[in-house]
Amino acid sequence: MGGLYLPIQVVTFGDFDIKINDKSVLRKSSRASKNLELLKYFITYRNKKLVPETIVEALWKGNEIFDPKNVLRTQVFRLKRNMEKMGLMSDNAVQSEFYLSFENGFYIFETGANCIIDMDIFEEKIKFADSVKDTDIGQAIQKYSEALELYKGQYLAENPYSEWVYPIRIRYHRLYVHAVLNLMELLMAEKRYSEIVQIYEKASLLEPYEEGIHIYFLEALIELEQFKSALSHYNYITSKMYQEFYIEPTPALRNIYKRITADHSENRIADLLSLGRDLAEDDKMEGALYCELDYFKSIFNFERRQSLRTDSNKFLGLISIIANRANISKQDREQAVKSLEQLLFNCLRKGDVFCRWNPSQILLLLTNLSESNLSLIQNRIQSKFKKTIAADKFAIKIDFQHITASDPFT
Repeated sequence: MGGLYLPIQVVTFGDFDIKINDKSVLRKSSRASKNLELLKYFITYRNKKLVPETIVEALWKGNEIFDPKNVLRTQVFRLKRNMEKMGLMSDNAVQSEFYLSFENGFYIFETGANCIIDMDIFEEKIKFADSVKDTDIGQAIQKYSEALELYKGQYLAENPYSEWVYPIRIRYHRLYVHAVLNLMELLMAEKRYSEIVQIYEKASLLEPYEEGIHIYFLEALIELEQFKSALSHYNYITSKMYQEFYIEPTPALRNIYKRITADHSENRIADLLSLGRDLAEDDKMEGALYCELDYFKSIFNFERRQSLRTDSNKFLGLISIIANRANISKQDREQAVKSLEQLLFNCLRKGDVFCRWNPSQILLLLTNLSESNLSLIQNRIQSKFKKTIAADKFAIKIDFQHITASDPFT
């Protein structure tokens, strides 16, 4: 095969496309059609023998079709005609870059030498980079970088609900994360920290929850002495991971936190204006502050010291989640706690602080409050909890006490 002079580019990462001379040959009207999904299926499983029943099950799963094989034959006929109109297919395998045949009960979709498919090049570049990363760092960095440029988004992103795509999509996404982590590792060894930051900006959009990507990013910020940005990002990602998945910071992230908060003042000449900018919290931060227990203890003991000089209008709160019946699953309890934390994040003030004390209790730190306002807050939390969380399964008990100098938090 291979009659066309210009190479054909097939794009499978992000929005599917077929290009000749960098121009799309697909009509906009065809992008949502079942016929185009059939083409995507054939390209995914190119050069393989495909049983008609398997194709029908993949593309028409859940649909009641009177004669599925005939429906498939009709779609194949339409696909061939459409591909012929675009100059991509003919009945002559030697003169065609795409050739679809049916032999001995199998469909076979073949591609020619001038057909360049991004997922093939993507995988080849990563395999090559893997093979030389211990012997030729420069070549490995180049090939990993080229592979990442090809990954415009998840595999066949226009088909988010097509089940047949899932395993292939997951496989290529794992390869992408693998390449990102290896590239960041090599760049860190080469002290190319700014490049790590650039890679992170794209990678975090495509894979927001991979801890390793965030760790390399934080390490790069530390090396660039961007400590404020590093601390802001650490607080952001740890809060997000806890709110989304109920995951506490890992030892690796805790070590990063220690590095961020270490004393770096010996390398800096400070003035009050720059200190104010460095110490100020990001104004875009919304809601109450969720933090780790150690951080909460530090804030509490600071407020306790403050009470030595001023009247105490500061309160320590404890919210306990109580099961209303037996046989409550661990999953239901965790979901209730997660919902409660989101509730607190939204309904407490920006200056309020809360943290997890144990699997079923949350600590609060509220300041500048009268006891009457404290009651209002308590009632508001109770009311919102009953409306948003399964009241038949759980209730909450809220206790507050004044913070005084005689009550250290240890």
